[in-house]
Amino acid sequence: MTDTPDPYILLLAHNRRALTLLLAAARNLSKSDLHREFGLGVGTFHDAIISCLACMAYWGDQIDCGSPRQWLVVTDAEGRVLASETRSVHAMQTMLQGTADQLDDVIARARPFFAEEREWTLNSGDKYRVTVAEAVLHMINATAEGRDRALLALHSLDINPLPSTDFISSIRAHSGSSPNIAKSTEVSS
Repeated sequence: MTDTPDPYILLLAHNRRALTLLLAAARNLSKSDLHREFGLGVGTFHDAIISCLACMAYWGDQIDCGSPRQWLVVTDAEGRVLASETRSVHAMQTMLQGTADQLDDVIARARPFFAEEREWTLNSGDKYRVTVAEAVLHMINATAEGRDRALLALHSLDINPLPSTDFISSIRAHSGSSPNIAKSTEVSS
């Protein structure tokens, strides 16, 4: 009997791979295309990716019982990202690598405490109680939403073909070696 892979590791690995694929698809976009509004949620490709990275960092910090970082994203009242600087695709790839590596470490440390219920604070200041495992799933779902916005942005920019960010496609691309996709940053052309 083989061991069943940890679903949290699988989902975090998929999140990393999907973001890597989205950034690879955007590597030739001009600065104006990276920041072109497409009218849905966080309105540019750049802002959708930065939103994902900020979510990973924010929840990783909270799960690790630290103070959430504010360095990734500042938003206005409508939720639009107000970047003090614009980031290139390469810079976002570097940010993804560091943020995902830190998150992997946080989740490994937090795994024994997944059943523990804690009080969490949203960016809005609202507080609520859920388990550590539920907070991890919330973060994964929120980044999936951001990845969808980034994919829609690429579609609106007529990027063809669009990268497949489907979970099963990600697993199949690695011949079923699910847990190993966590550290995968290679993107096939």
